[in-house]
Amino acid sequence: MGWDIPASFKASHPVVASEIEKVVVSTDPDSLVWTCSLDGVVSCKSAYDSLSEIGSSVFWGKQIWASFIPPSRSVLIWRLFHGKIPTDIALRARGFISPSRCRFCCAAEEDLRHLFLDCFFVRGLWDAVSSTFGHKLKLDGTCLDLWQEAMRVVFSTQMQALWRVSIITVFWVVWFLRNQATFEGGKPVFADALSMIWRSVREADSLQSGTMKNSVAELQTLHRLHVSGRPPKAPRILEVNWHPPPPGCLKVNTDGAAFGSPGLAGCAGVFRTCRGFVRGCFAIPLGVCFAFEAELAAAVHAIDYAWTFGWHRLWLESDSTFVVNILRSRSRIVPWRWRPAWDRCLRLISQMDFAVTHIYREGNQVADSLASRSPSIVSPTWWWTAPSFCNSFIFNDFCCRPSFRFC
Repeated sequence: MGWDIPASFKASHPVVASEIEKVVVSTDPDSLVWTCSLDGVVSCKSAYDSLSEIGSSVFWGKQIWASFIPPSRSVLIWRLFHGKIPTDIALRARGFISPSRCRFCCAAEEDLRHLFLDCFFVRGLWDAVSSTFGHKLKLDGTCLDLWQEAMRVVFSTQMQALWRVSIITVFWVVWFLRNQATFEGGKPVFADALSMIWRSVREADSLQSGTMKNSVAELQTLHRLHVSGRPPKAPRILEVNWHPPPPGCLKVNTDGAAFGSPGLAGCAGVFRTCRGFVRGCFAIPLGVCFAFEAELAAAVHAIDYAWTFGWHRLWLESDSTFVVNILRSRSRIVPWRWRPAWDRCLRLISQMDFAVTHIYREGNQVADSLASRSPSIVSPTWWWTAPSFCNSFIFNDFCCRPSFRFC
């Protein structure tokens, strides 16, 4: 099924007619799609996102949330950095008239700065954390300034997680003991506060998978925390080779690229014979879309080119597991914008001698070099011979030179 465009219109507007004919017409009945989602199906989340205003993001937003940090503590830090902690001075500003006194030192009024930074009890906790990790924290700014300074310290992934947990836990322990003293009576004990901090650090270590650096300094710090170090695993080296197709068959390697999520994107592919010679290659700009859409578009255009040129024995190879899996399963779960083209693609490969395999990116360098340039080209481009910028990669594949993947 295609477009029935009058000959008079084609003669007077050839460019417009050509663009219309490129639009794939689906044989399925028309249906409503929710344009705010990729799959075209309305959901509570997509409806809420479309109606709500996008708030301003904060640089520390993702730093305080992690699988090894209890959500209640992350919420406390969120409130703290926004100045929404109900200290005595904050409640007084809202009209709750009551005496104000620090529950730890009993020597000053309880405001945000004194409670979390200036009180000598709390300063002792910060000094203990600083000396354990070997980094002195400055307490002359705000709580957010302290956090910003702490996150600039460079540690290994294991130590960085423990460092984040210790900073967050100090804030939480101070607020927990303050509430305990307010509502249950008694006076906070410094040793108990430290014990709660180090216990939380050890619990967090069991929930995270970071590794340590091979350094004596980090080993000593982990020893002081009574935490076992996890040395990094040696990388596994895989040899990756591009293999030519069998005689009588063409092999197309495809790839997509997007400079952002979503971002300016493009797709590309290269067709080669059983002897490794280039039969043709293409690069197509896609505008703004996601990377996985670009990978999908590369496969769709490659199959369309193969059908147009009569190459009905086709082996498609991609470094996208998403594309490989949906081609193998003949799934129709694709973004709604691509559904008509995808349905046509599935019909075409059902009439072809078609195979699809996965290859690591290290073995897909020809298509990768084409795809990386595709977002910047003006219009879809077809080459019968390979462009010069990818000749070195083609020569490596032609000579069966291996590439190596470290994982």
